[in-house]
Amino acid sequence: MTVWLERIRSTTGLSVRPTRDDCFGQRSAATLNTVMNTPHRILERLRSGLWFMPTLIVSGAVAMAFGLIEAEAAFGPAQLAQEWPRLFGAGAAGARGLLESIAGSMITVAGVTFSITIVA
Repeated sequence: MTVWLERIRSTTGLSVRPTRDDCFGQRSAATLNTVMNTPHRILERLRSGLWFMPTLIVSGAVAMAFGLIEAEAAFGPAQLAQEWPRLFGAGAAGARGLLESIAGSMITVAGVTFSITIVA
């Protein structure tokens, strides 16, 4: 029990003293607030870091890529293109057009940013 309390003191900076359980076996409000705030504080520390959101987005993209590859292997490309034409209906020409649009827009944004930097 004391190790747990020392860990809370060191991570949160709060002064927590052991409380006795009441006759129904429930802990006091101060102890419950300290225990309930610990996951919230951990999540807040993660979100305040610089690389948390980019790591989360890249992990989601990798998971989605593996999921789509497995779906294509399980159902076959023709069946997927027939059931979800907007997602799987484009061929090589459609993928090339999409990448051309993305590359063009990125070059436009870079050019505008450079122009604004030079003017300012």
